[in-house]
Amino acid sequence: MGEIRARYGANSILNLSSAGSTGALHNTFALLGRFLNLFGGCTHLTDSYNNGAARFILPYLFGTAFSASGFDPATMQYASLIILWGANVLETRQGSEVPQRLVEAKKRGAQIVVIDPRRSVR
Repeated sequence: MGEIRARYGANSILNLSSAGSTGALHNTFALLGRFLNLFGGCTHLTDSYNNGAARFILPYLFGTAFSASGFDPATMQYASLIILWGANVLETRQGSEVPQRLVEAKKRGAQIVVIDPRRSVR
């Protein structure tokens, strides 16, 4: 870590510990943060790494009322175009009803575009 910090700076080290961790050391989020600050600093998350991008873009898509509440899969019934940006809903949990809503949308004629670094064809 010292070599990485010397070469790329303290911001190249990310504190990605979980605030809800109940591992061998409790409160690892605070402990790791203190350690990395004593080590010379790090990059801290400003939001959940799972939901940070969604919190940023949802107000632009749905208005400010949705900025804190997240995405409701039921809104897919109104979509004619659905873009899954790096989201493989069959491998990850994007909510239990998302895969079914996608199937319904496809049957209804909605276009579904998947942007993913892995090639997949369906």
